Parts: sequence; C-alpha cells; structure tokens
Amino acid sequence: MGKLSYLVLSILLFTPVSSYALVNGDFETGDLSGWTVSLSLYGGPSVSIVSPGTALWTNGGLNMVHSGKYAAMLYSGVNDSYHADWARIEQAVTVPPGQNMLEMWFAAVINFNHFSGGVYGDDTYVLFEVLDPVGGTIYSQRFSSFDNAAALIDDTPGDDWKYLPWQQITVPLSSYENQTLTVRYTAYDCNFGGHFSYGYIDDLRFVIPPSPTPTFTVSPTITETHTITPTFSVTDTYTVTPTCTPSYTATPTFTPTYTNTFTATITPTTTPTFTPTFTNTPVPFVFKIKGSFPNPSVYNSHIVYYLSRDAHVTMQVFDVSGEKVRFNEMEGYGGYNEWFWDASNHAVKPVASGVFIIKGTAVDPIYGGKYIDWCKAAITK
Repeated sequence: MGKLSYLVLSILLFTPVSSYALVNGDFETGDLSGWTVSLSLYGGPSVSIVSPGTALWTNGGLNMVHSGKYAAMLYSGVNDSYHADWARIEQAVTVPPGQNMLEMWFAAVINFNHFSGGVYGDDTYVLFEVLDPVGGTIYSQRFSSFDNAAALIDDTPGDDWKYLPWQQITVPLSSYENQTLTVRYTAYDCNFGGHFSYGYIDDLRFVIPPSPTPTFTVSPTITETHTITPTFSVTDTYTVTPTCTPSYTATPTFTPTYTNTFTATITPTTTPTFTPTFTNTPVPFVFKIKGSFPNPSVYNSHIVYYLSRDAHVTMQVFDVSGEKVRFNEMEGYGGYNEWFWDASNHAVKPVASGVFIIKGTAVDPIYGGKYIDWCKAAITK
C-alpha cells in the first residue's frame, strides 16, 4: 500500500435515496446525508458542514454559506510531497420528469503560487462535474488561475491567495429524465505540495426549466392610393342681333351663361401589412482540446476540451503503434468540458506505461462540419 502514489479513502455516509430528489442538496439538515465522501490519504484533506461566517484568506470578502444555515466545505490538504491531494463529494441522483434543470452554487479559495504556464495540476483548482450512467462526462466546470483567473478576486494584495465569489451553475438535463447520474464536486491542491484550496457548495437541486420567450420584429407597411378627378367649367354663349325696320321694333332676347362644376374625389387606402422579421446570427463553431492532466499520470487522465456550443464529441485513445485502445462518445456543452480516462483499454484492463495519443472529434450540430484535435497523455506505472 505504501508504494501507491494515491490511496483513496471513500466514506459512504448515507445509502437510501429517494427516486427523484437530491438528498440534502442544500445541506440544511446540517450533515452530509446522501453524499459519498472521498479523500486522498496525504496532507489531511477533509469535508465538513460549515455555518455562515467569513472564509479564510478572503479578508472578509466571502461568506462560507450562500443561503440558509449550512453549506459544505472541501479542503484539499497541504503537504511537502510532490503529488496532488484532493477532497471530493459525490451523489447518485435520478433526473425527475419535468424538473430536469440542475441548479447549484459554488465558491472557492485558491492558492496558486506554483502556476507554471498552463499545466493543469501545477496549480490548485476546484471542479464540478455531472457524469452519465457509464461514467462519461455530461457537464464539467473548473475554476483555476489557468483558464479563468479574471473571475478570481485578490482581496489582500501581496499574498498568494485569491477567491471566487459564489457562482450559479445551471445544467439542462431534459434528455436524461429518469436516468441516474452522478453529481461530483472536487477540490485539488497542486502537484508540488505546500499549496491547497477550499471549495464551497450550496443550494443544489432540480428545478423546472424556464420557458423560452420568442422575440420578433413587426414592420408595418401603409399604402395610400389617391384618385383625383379634375374640375372644369363649360360656358355656352349665345349672341342675338336685333333687326330694325321702319315698321317694327325688335326686342333682343339674351340667354344666360351657365357653368357646370365637377369636384375632385380623394379615396385613401390605408390597409397596414405586418411582416414579422426573425434575425439569426450564425456563431462560428470551435472545438479545441486543451490537454491532459495530470501529465504524466499514474492511474487516470482528465482530457479537457472546449466547445463554442453544444455538440456530439468522440474521444479515441491510440498507443504509439497506432492501435486503438479506448473509444468513448458523449454530448459536450458550450464552454469547457472534461472526459475522464481511467487508463484502461476496451476490456477495462489497465494499459501499460507509455505515451498515448488522444484524438477528439466534434460535429457541428448546425452546419454539419467535423472538427478534429489531438493531445498526448503519458501513463507511468
């Protein structure tokens, strides 16, 4: 046992769970009922229930509880050995029909003095995951100085500590109704030892997803048609010339002049036409594998990749001879995702030490293009 780099201590705190519920998802019972706690052996990692109060190393900037009386705190541990320690809680949950949106809040306090330019594991971090029934990653969200340092707050300039304020995460799971998934939260320290992290989690529950609100633009069109009838006058003139003789006197007769008047008529037509206009802005598709960590690894690797929007993803593992040793398909979500490879082959047997090629393929669900990226993972036994 002493030759193992890591020894996992798993504590099952509560076995029975309801069919459609997160047991103590908001921790208001004041304990860890329903959660399985896993701790690496070295450095003293721990998981505990905390009450409202100021989190360490935040100079009063972070309350350990988001709402209510209690929350869970994960302490990754600290030591002087060159390996990473961690603390984890996880729970198997069944997605209820209708209430298929998973919500939760989490925060973290991170010490990252050993950050060395983009290698996961060289710094402390926290990781939230949702896994499908066979262990594939449905959703993952990591916070560290590597991929989102801008979200961290430095409340005491000059020291090695920063903290992440309470963040809300929502995970749509409509395609997984009545399926049993695993919800997992982990706090990691760094590979070098001597630095550690605190992870806080609260208000974890299933809710009814909001209904989408349609948006459209109405542009009225008004057409007017004017009919103009001109006005004109007609004048008839009659001239009478009198005839005079010595015997008779003639009296002239005058016919009056008359005018016929025609009035113009204007008939407007005002029938508005409303035409909805829908505007779709195409978003370019991006698929990028960020790398494998820790690398090299003893027992498993975390393959981190980025998607600009939800897409179907295939991960394949090849040895240096080109032989395929592992294959997995999953649904990735917009943002950073993670696929967990336990360093085993198709027969679920551990692979030998060596360098392995990870090939990732993503299909754009809108335009149908196929995108491929690669990385390497070293396994050392």
